Amino acid sequence: MKVAAFIPYELLKKVCEDKALTLDRKGIIKLCDMISEEQDTVADHRFYYESVFIRVGNLAREGKLNKEIEFRNIDALDNLAKCVGFEDFDSYKENPFSNLSPELKSCIGAWYYYVRENKEGNVLLRSPMKIYQVSDSLNLQVELIGGTRIFTGYVVKKNEALFFHLNDQQKLKQMHFVFKIGLTIHPQVLQGVISAYTSGGVPVAGRAFLVKQVNKKYEELDTQKWLLHKQVFPDTEWEKSIAKILEKPENNYIRVDNGFQMNLEDLE
Repeated sequence: MKVAAFIPYELLKKVCEDKALTLDRKGIIKLCDMISEEQDTVADHRFYYESVFIRVGNLAREGKLNKEIEFRNIDALDNLAKCVGFEDFDSYKENPFSNLSPELKSCIGAWYYYVRENKEGNVLLRSPMKIYQVSDSLNLQVELIGGTRIFTGYVVKKNEALFFHLNDQQKLKQMHFVFKIGLTIHPQVLQGVISAYTSGGVPVAGRAFLVKQVNKKYEELDTQKWLLHKQVFPDTEWEKSIAKILEKPENNYIRVDNGFQMNLEDLE
C-alpha cells in the first residue's frame, strides 16, 4: 500500500500518546505487547519501529512527510488503526481527523488571548488567536498575533489539559501554554498559564486566559492594551473580570531575575 508518510507516523504517535507510552523502541515494544493482548494477534515491533518510526522520521528531517511510500505490512497498520476506533487502516486514512476528541474539535476557531504584560508594566494585553486544522498533521495548529510578532505552533490534548507550543517567525522566541479543558465540549473560556523566555534571557510565567469568539472571524480580531493601574478597563464584562483578576502582579506573574550562576549560592 502506498500512502503519504505522515499518516502512519502520526497514527503511531497518537496511539503511543493515548496509551501513555514513549515514542521510541522501548515504548513501541510495550505497544506491541498491548496490541497482541487486546486484539488477540501477534504484533511485530520491528515494523512499527523500523518501517514507521525510523523510516518516516528520516523523511521528516528531510521535509518530505507528504511523500507517498510503500508499506507492506497492512495487517500491522490495521491493528494500529483499531487502537483509535477504526475498522482498518483504509478507513482511518480516508478521514485522519475523525479521531480528534470532541474537546479538541470544539477548540477550532477564533479566540482572544489575555495576559498581563509584565510585573512593572501593569498592562493587560489582548491578542487574536486561531486554532485550525491542516491536512498534513493530526495536531491542531495555532496562530497568535502578539504585538509585532506572529507566533505559530500546535496544540495537543493530554489528560484534561491543552498544551500549546509556539515559536515566532524568526524562531527567536518561544511560548508555552497549559490550559485546563477537562471534558468540556464547548468551552467559552479556558484558564491556564504561560511560560516563556524573554529576549533578555529571563524565565517568566503567569496566568493566561482564552475567550472563544463565536460570531467573529480571526481576521476581524484586533490587539489591544489597557492600563491596569489607572483602572482603565475594557468594555465587555468578561474583559473587566479578567482585568480585575490580573490587577495584582503577585498573584499572576513570576519572573526569575537572579540565580544564574548555577550553584547553591543562587538560593541565598
